Amino acid sequence: MERDTIDGLENRVDALLTLCDSLGSKNRELMLEVQALRAKVAKMASKQEQARDRLNQIGERIKALEANA
Repeated sequence: MERDTIDGLENRVDALLTLCDSLGSKNRELMLEVQALRAKVAKMASKQEQARDRLNQIGERIKALEANA
């Protein structure tokens, strides 16, 4: 009877270790994905800022043209 209990506990510990390994692996994957998404957001923010600057320049040129007309 005691051996069955020990075997059952060993099986549960093995299952928990397997689960921990799996979760650790998944966590690493998710961290890499978060890192990639943050880099993508930063790149998009930079492009948005460049576009905003270009639009402001175009607006200023239009105002200058209207003032000279």
